[in-house]
Amino acid sequence: MVGSMAKTQEFIENVIEKKLATGANLDHFHKDCLKTCKETYESAIDSMEKTTADVKDKDFYKANVDLSAVYSFIETCHDCIVETKEKDDGDFQKFETWVKGIAHDCLGKVVAEYYKN
Repeated sequence: MVGSMAKTQEFIENVIEKKLATGANLDHFHKDCLKTCKETYESAIDSMEKTTADVKDKDFYKANVDLSAVYSFIETCHDCIVETKEKDDGDFQKFETWVKGIAHDCLGKVVAEYYKN
């Protein structure tokens, strides 16, 4: 999860913020979408931090809730990107696939630990 937080922060800085900084030709809707993605990915990082603490405390129920929030935040950005017709944006598509895979894998492990205890 710690690696996921760092990679998400890198994505915010190297993709989203750069698109915002160089996006003079972006319309208002595209800029708002990128800002939404930045905010939701930052919230996803917060939820990842909470999930890590939850697992450390062996509170697997809360970890499940916080990890589900990560997925929800990523999906919010996805919806925005699709609406802007930028769904073929390779950067977003690749990152989204990766982070959803990590969240899905972690969720499976958290649920297994919950039922084990």
